[in-house]
Amino acid sequence: MQLNQNLTQEQKLILTQSLSMSIKILEMNSVDLYEFIKKELSENPLLDCSGDEYTIGYDESYKIKEYVEKNLYSFKDKDYKEETECITPFYFISEKKTLRNHLQQQLGEMKLDESQRKICVYLIECIDERGYLPISSAQGAEELCCSREDVESAVNIIQSMDPCGIGSRNLTECLAIQLKEKNMFTKEMKIVVEECLDDIAYARYWAVAKKAGISVAKARRCSEIIRNLEPKPSRGFYTGEETKYVIPEAEIYEENDDFKIKMTKGIIPKIKINKEYRKLLKFACEKEVKEYIDKKTERARNILNGIDKREETLVRILKYILENQKRYFKYGKEKLKPMSIKQVAEDLGLSDSTISRAVKGKYIYTPNGIILIRKLFTSSLNIGNTEISTDTVKDKIKSIIEKENKKKPLSDQVICFMLNDYNIEISRRTVAKYREELGIESSSRRRRI
Repeated sequence: MQLNQNLTQEQKLILTQSLSMSIKILEMNSVDLYEFIKKELSENPLLDCSGDEYTIGYDESYKIKEYVEKNLYSFKDKDYKEETECITPFYFISEKKTLRNHLQQQLGEMKLDESQRKICVYLIECIDERGYLPISSAQGAEELCCSREDVESAVNIIQSMDPCGIGSRNLTECLAIQLKEKNMFTKEMKIVVEECLDDIAYARYWAVAKKAGISVAKARRCSEIIRNLEPKPSRGFYTGEETKYVIPEAEIYEENDDFKIKMTKGIIPKIKINKEYRKLLKFACEKEVKEYIDKKTERARNILNGIDKREETLVRILKYILENQKRYFKYGKEKLKPMSIKQVAEDLGLSDSTISRAVKGKYIYTPNGIILIRKLFTSSLNIGNTEISTDTVKDKIKSIIEKENKKKPLSDQVICFMLNDYNIEISRRTVAKYREELGIESSSRRRRI
């Protein structure tokens, strides 16, 4: 064995910092990009905001905060007499009422001894996002060093609170509590809730009737009552999950019988490289200072280039979509043409991954409303000599099912025949496949009395 030195020539794809930053920014939607720029402005002194665009327009709370800060002293003079009291914008921020707040407020109005109250507070904190209590009485007793009876008593107190069904250990108990509240928890209904939930889900009324010892008609009535109960008691309360708002990347509008694209540039702050810090790079003597400024300058340039490339790529894709989908923007979903990411990538001379990243999580405002760009990319279905979008077929199936008689829902075969009348010739299996993709149940489970 011996060591030798050899020269070889090979090609490699190297992911530079500039390319990495461009890919990262390309994937961001407007809200994510705004948050990213906001963070970079606070961390990178070489980046500067050119203008008043630093405050994003979609969140009115920024405007309120700015107004309060400007009029801080006038608020203090008019509404507050004590000069020692410190008034801040935080006085005007309201906290969202959570499910736990709602339960704790009810707990505060009850006359309980201290030990009971502590157990209830602990159990309320254990309630999950569905409104269920995921721990058993034995677990609670072990963690709180008390008896099971005390924990069970506290559970009963919580289950007596609003909303009805809160603090249940499982779905069966949740439904039972709601039925007791309505004075409908009969012997037959108890059997239906405890043993027949799967049969109700699949509309097997004969099985429900057999287990509960009642007629099929009564089994159907019991099933309808249970279907109208709330399986998730926490619904309607804030459980810690924020509602995410979307901001369209662009607007497609009609003008003089033609469609045009308008990018929503005002949403993203306009940034530039700070000239004062760039001057320091020329006159700085210390090596560490030069390295720091040079590093931050390079990152700032990469961010600016990434934002420019993101907009350029988006504009190219949107122009292509507009050119190929004018009938969709004018007449709606039924005129959506099949269009794949691969097809767009080939026509624009870009990679599939670039197109996929560019449209990920991004929306546009159109005459048909705000839509996800990704929804415009659909596979095709060959019907005779023509191609039709699978989304168009799905919308047709959904429309047919929505108009059906709920007492006699249409089978997949009947839907297949109806589609054939619209010159959409597909098999029953394809209808079943698209129906399942739409999240629509089979005809037996859609039947209502």
